[in-house]
Amino acid sequence: MASRPNRHEAPPQNLRDVLKKIEEHLAALRADRDRETPTWLTVSDAARHLQVSRDTMERLIASGALRVSTIATRLGKGVRSRYRFKREWLDDYLNKTATKRFVQPDTRSARRQKPEIDFIGD
Repeated sequence: MASRPNRHEAPPQNLRDVLKKIEEHLAALRADRDRETPTWLTVSDAARHLQVSRDTMERLIASGALRVSTIATRLGKGVRSRYRFKREWLDDYLNKTATKRFVQPDTRSARRQKPEIDFIGD
């Protein structure tokens, strides 16, 4: 990673030095951005990724709507489950649910219409 500029450094004197400093700064930003993200996400990380609360994540896990990996650990007398998610699983869930839209039925247009054909006669 490129070194950060020292505050006590003399300011650049010409445009070439300024551009070089900008390139170094951008390279440092890219290196931070390209840093490897964790493969497995915790419930809190997954909630942040989906932009929902932790409670919503727990409901989605309980309902089976999300694909999840369970890690069982023994704590005291019982077994505690810990959940982990892959980012791809969360993205698949978002893509699957984003196409489903709830459309509220329009009850005003549901009135019974008079038939256009009169089978009984005039």
